[in-house]
Amino acid sequence: MKNTKNDLFIRTLTDFELSEREACVYLSLVELELATVSQIADATTINRSSTYVVLESLKKKGLVSVSEDKKVQRYTSISPDMLFEEAKNRARKAEEIKNKISDMIPELKALHRDTKQKPKVRVFEGRQG
Repeated sequence: MKNTKNDLFIRTLTDFELSEREACVYLSLVELELATVSQIADATTINRSSTYVVLESLKKKGLVSVSEDKKVQRYTSISPDMLFEEAKNRARKAEEIKNKISDMIPELKALHRDTKQKPKVRVFEGRQG
């Protein structure tokens, strides 16, 4: 599964907050369309028991689904279009958070100044002062 294009895909998917193994498995499923754990493990060179763990993680993230067949479970990835939509949603949410924090900055700075201990200056006069 090692080639320059796949390496670029994997790096981009890790930027999307996937582990390298998750990115490899997702990419394999995009290529295979529908596959068993053994087929995915063979395609990714990740051992089978680890592949189960990675698939479960991808399933929780909504990037992989499992076939309804009771005999042999087959996995499929969400479409790349849906992955792009998820990336847009995350970007939109991050922008909203950034704007909220930006709006809070003046109040946070005011709080920050109030909590600092201000130096006390005393002036003593005379010889004993």
